[in-house]
Amino acid sequence: MRSFLDNHLLPQWESWPLAGIFNGYLEIEKWVSELHEDYAESTVASIFATFSGLMKAAANARLIPASPCSSVRVTSGAYDTEYLVASPVQILRGAMRLYKCGLGLHGFVLCLMDAYTGARWGELVGQQRHEYDSAVRAIAIREPLKEFSGRVFKGGKAPAEIAAPSRRRGKQRKGRTKTPAGTRLVEIPPSIAVFYEELMDSHSHPFILCSPEGNPWRRSNFRYRYWRPAWDGAAEDKPGSVPPILEGSPSTKGATLTRHG
Repeated sequence: MRSFLDNHLLPQWESWPLAGIFNGYLEIEKWVSELHEDYAESTVASIFATFSGLMKAAANARLIPASPCSSVRVTSGAYDTEYLVASPVQILRGAMRLYKCGLGLHGFVLCLMDAYTGARWGELVGQQRHEYDSAVRAIAIREPLKEFSGRVFKGGKAPAEIAAPSRRRGKQRKGRTKTPAGTRLVEIPPSIAVFYEELMDSHSHPFILCSPEGNPWRRSNFRYRYWRPAWDGAAEDKPGSVPPILEGSPSTKGATLTRHG
C-alpha cells in the first residue's frame, strides 16, 4: 500500500482538495485509463483499491459526502474481446491521419514505430539521438520518458520540485526500464528506419519523437487530442466527417496494433 501511495496516489492527488476529488469523477476515470497504459489490469485494480479505501475512510469521517469511486470502471472485464487488431493498411491509414492533422512526420513515424517495434509509449517518446544505432538501424531502450504530476523527465530520479514530498525523503525510483529485460536494442524495419532518420535530420530537438514544436509528448494529451481522433474518426454530423479505421469498435483506445516483424 505504501508503494501505491508514494508512486501513484500522491503524485496524482496530493494537490487536490477532498472536495475536488469528490467532484472529479471524470478526472478519476481519466487517471485509471492512463494507469492501464502502463500496468497490468491486476496492478491497476490494486492501486485503485488503495485509492478507494482512502476515499471510503474520508466519507466515513464525513469529510466528503460519499466515496467518488463507486461508479468508476476499473477493469475491462468482458470488453477485452472487443479490441481489434489493425492490419498493415489500417496502420498506414492511421499514420497518414496523424500526419495530416498537423503532426507531420512526427506523428507518422510514431504510429509506425508503435505498430512495428513493440516498444512502449515512454520508450518511444523518450528516444534521443545518441540512442540510435545507425549501423544496425536500431533504437536502444534504456531510460524511458517518465511522467510525474503532469511533467516529464528522462533518466535518473524525478526532479525534487516535482517529486511528492514523501518521496523526496525516501528512495526515489530510477528512470530506467521496468525490468532488466526491458533494457534492450530494438531493430527498426528498414522501410521505417528511412523515415526515422529523415525525422532525426529534420529538427535539432533533444527528443526525436516529439511535438512539432520540440516539446516532449505527454501520454494523455497525445491520446485524447490526436491518437483517438485519428483512429476513431469523426461522427457524420460533425465537420470533416471520417469513418473509424477499425470498424465495429467505436470506443477502442485507438487500436490494438499488430507487432509485425
